[in-house]
Amino acid sequence: MDKVRENRDRRVLKRRGLILVKIRRRDPDALDFGKYNVLDHNGCMAAGGEPWEALTLDEVEAWMGKRRPTASRRSSRPTASTCGTRLGRRA
Repeated sequence: MDKVRENRDRRVLKRRGLILVKIRRRDPDALDFGKYNVLDHNGCMAAGGEPWEALTLDEVEAWMGKRRPTASRRSSRPTASTCGTRLGRRA
């Protein structure tokens, strides 16, 4: 079911000119394992970023404004624009 949500969120963000990137970490004990970042068309961070700021799908959807944030470690919407941090994008 998460893959369906991920693809739907990816399409919504693409229409908004953003890119949903799944973090490719393989270590389940890592802070950002199984989480996501949102990039703009230049590859600059729109949401997420550092490992402790990476977003779950629920947080991505809350950031997009689809649903109210559920009980999580985040009390408010992530700040947009940590554009000093660029990530390499893969096609």
